[in-house]
Amino acid sequence: MMNRLKNVFRYNLPIKAASLVVAVVLWLVVMADQNPVIEGTFDVPIMIHNAPDDYKVVMAQNTATITVQGLRSHLITAEASSFSAAVDLADLAEGTHQVALTATFPQNFEIVSIKPESIRVTLDPYIDRQIPAELIVTGQTAPGTTVAKVGKNMEMVTVSGPKSKVNTVTRVVGYVGLSGNNEDFSLNAPITAINADGREVQEVRVLPSSLVVSVQLARGLTRKIVGIVASAEIVDVPEGFTAKVIKINPQKIEIAGEAAVIDSLNVVKTEPISVGDANNSGGKMVKLDLPKGVTVTDPIVAVDIALTPQNKEAVPAEENANDDKID
Repeated sequence: MMNRLKNVFRYNLPIKAASLVVAVVLWLVVMADQNPVIEGTFDVPIMIHNAPDDYKVVMAQNTATITVQGLRSHLITAEASSFSAAVDLADLAEGTHQVALTATFPQNFEIVSIKPESIRVTLDPYIDRQIPAELIVTGQTAPGTTVAKVGKNMEMVTVSGPKSKVNTVTRVVGYVGLSGNNEDFSLNAPITAINADGREVQEVRVLPSSLVVSVQLARGLTRKIVGIVASAEIVDVPEGFTAKVIKINPQKIEIAGEAAVIDSLNVVKTEPISVGDANNSGGKMVKLDLPKGVTVTDPIVAVDIALTPQNKEAVPAEENANDDKID
């Protein structure tokens, strides 16, 4: 029996082997035709690896396109979540960097391309900055009364957020409405960080978020609108620079006091102006130097300073607050 089986197996063995080879080749041809290697693309979010602490990460874009090739049967059943792109931020410092993208995908595929190959990434550190709190008083008190004093529970507040945003903050202001009050009062005034254009700066926090404000009223005082001029004394000018006042805001203000005191006043001056370092050129908050017995709703004004290197010709000022004509 065994010999008969051996003879059957050995009979026309070359022909049988050739047939097997042909069958395998035909199977491969059919499979290649029915399940070819093709390409597929996947749009995937860009993941961040090794992001440094206390930095805001800003990427030029948040998605990438991965192109792979593999059997059609594998591509049909592949899930997009199996593919990803990432940037590695290890050892990167503050600033903008061009960072290469890396792709992750299942082992049944080969990578064809990843677009973009790299992206621009900016690392923006979170910082805190101390800024004087300013109050803006609006409205009028009841007839026969005027504001004698406006006080607040703190002078400085903290602005926190990405450095690029915090550095655009020029003022922190709270608004106090008088609304016809005829008695002393207090309130919580929300405060807002604003930029040089007077717009609220987003992505920053002000701590505390409000100030406790007390308003004291006085009766029987005379009111008068006078001009504001900058003090001729400008101090703390950086070495190698000259400083010049180009604008005061507001240019006029309402003062109150005994008639005998304010009748002769047409202008009030600021206190000496401290410029500080060259990086702080621009807007300064300066207190008014008020004569005794004279009060104002808000004694703080904004003064714009132009700092010019001494080896360069000064840029003509658009407006010199000291030269303002007082109507």
